[in-house]
Amino acid sequence: MVRVNPHVCLVWAFATASVLPTGCALRMPAYPVHPASSYANRISHDAVDIAIHPITGASESKRYFGTNLVSRNVLAVLVVVDNHSSSSLVLDPTHCQLVGLPDRAGDEQLPGKGAGQAVGVLSVAAISPLLSVVAMKMMFDSENIKYNLHVKELARQTVSPGKSAQGFLYFRLPEGQSGKEAGTRWEVRIAVSRLGAAATSHVSLAFDWER
Repeated sequence: MVRVNPHVCLVWAFATASVLPTGCALRMPAYPVHPASSYANRISHDAVDIAIHPITGASESKRYFGTNLVSRNVLAVLVVVDNHSSSSLVLDPTHCQLVGLPDRAGDEQLPGKGAGQAVGVLSVAAISPLLSVVAMKMMFDSENIKYNLHVKELARQTVSPGKSAQGFLYFRLPEGQSGKEAGTRWEVRIAVSRLGAAATSHVSLAFDWER
């Protein structure tokens, strides 16, 4: 009978654990992206099409990210930029924002959602503490989720004429708000400028959503 050294088994188990998350993460499908002009929430200006699609449904979030991000107070927003102009663009996610708006022009400022009160983009590293890790299986799941968040994240980049860029922005949502306090109007401000511009410009796209 061949005797197996338990210490060797333990080393093998940890080595396997370090490899599994990346392999398993690939099972989550890539998010299907379409031309910006095909989305309901879009804007066109100077031959540049920009669209957003917030992931608010639990089933869609679980399919493509492995978890319901909204239940963890994170909103993922797909951004698609199609550059049909003759100039290059600079897309900078670090200067993008999510802004809460009053439901109507006459509403009072809502706690945590007043007009002009912006929330910056979350990095994947900042989202990591929101992912529960209790057991080995959950640890693998957490690593897979972080991997997929990173792969799908919108990167800072130059968009050349005739090219497109797409990816997700992640925003931290205010906690413990419901009903009128939560509001239903939101605005995503996309930082996109002509290459060489002296200042960063923003394109704003609003959408309705009640948590």
